[in-house]
Amino acid sequence: MKTNGIFAYLKFVIFALAVFLANNLYASCIGNDVLQEQLVSTAQSPTVEINNPPTTLAPNETIILTAVENIDSSGKAYFYWCTDKGKLQYVPSSGNYKKVEFIAPNISSNVDVNLYVRVADNLGHVDMDEITINVEANTQPAIGTLEVEAFGA
Repeated sequence: MKTNGIFAYLKFVIFALAVFLANNLYASCIGNDVLQEQLVSTAQSPTVEINNPPTTLAPNETIILTAVENIDSSGKAYFYWCTDKGKLQYVPSSGNYKKVEFIAPNISSNVDVNLYVRVADNLGHVDMDEITINVEANTQPAIGTLEVEAFGA
């Protein structure tokens, strides 16, 4: 019995389900949503983590989110960001969607915003980190742009 093929197929099904749910549950997605090729089992799985994100933003406040990957040396990182509220925009100077601009939604009452970044390595491996930010209706945006770094674990 060939169990490696079954496990690879199950990983693919789980990944496809995650992509389907992300594209249907999240209001805004941006980046490289790469269809993974066959799993390279000898490759190190990638990691991504968003460190020290803000817990609270004002309506329409803008922040820059940055992802720093940790992937196998034979892989190439592809980033994909999604949020269920607000807007994501590409930062051209960052290349490959390592940085995105997030604009908090314009709201009249407090809401929680779920945001995630996913890194794929073109070797069949994927990692994801999700954060929740509270957008408070009665707060004023900070002056300037807050930049949040995401570091590979």
